[in-house]
Amino acid sequence: MISVIMPVFNEEKYLERAILSVLYQTFSDFEFIIINDGSQDDTLKIAQEFQKKDKRIKIINHAQNKGLEVTCRWIAAPFSVPISGFR
Repeated sequence: MISVIMPVFNEEKYLERAILSVLYQTFSDFEFIIINDGSQDDTLKIAQEFQKKDKRIKIINHAQNKGLEVTCRWIAAPFSVPISGFR
């Protein structure tokens, strides 16, 4: 199994299409982790609706926006993976 990780922030306009593009892949043995980074719009609500329909979707919700750099470091930390572009 692989993990597909999608950090999102205020993406209600594009989120449905992005989620569907992952779910419609021919490879289906994956978990899909959506990290809502304190969105102020309906991003979390949209993600939760998809989660109800697909058991592969997991949601991590940050109450406040932490920013992409912090979110990427948080994702990579357990794996000791360097994140290029961030110092």
